[in-house]
Amino acid sequence: MQSIYYDDYNNNFEDDFGNTVYNIANLLPTDKIIEYKQKGGTYYSELNGEVIEIVFPIRDNYRLIAYYQETNTFMDEEDTPIFNMFSLLTSTDLYLFKRNKKNAVIKGIQGQIVDLLYI
Repeated sequence: MQSIYYDDYNNNFEDDFGNTVYNIANLLPTDKIIEYKQKGGTYYSELNGEVIEIVFPIRDNYRLIAYYQETNTFMDEEDTPIFNMFSLLTSTDLYLFKRNKKNAVIKGIQGQIVDLLYI
């Protein structure tokens, strides 16, 4: 299953590899795009027999993210990998977090509170 993520900071859709997806209107009606941008959630669509998961961020002001040092991966509250941490935090914030090797609470780029766990 392919996943597409809505990046509300940049107002675009990205696939699992961070590539911009331009044909989202082929997968989701415009009224549903507007609805899901406002409330967040996951929508499933089908294209050429393949199920596609379209994920919209849930509007809240708090993110809990775990960083696994052994695999160098970030996971969100639902244990989903986060491929583009730079949409949440600055490169300086990430550098200091990894260097200090301690849990941290950081104000994100979009004003949200990001609680980082160093595991």
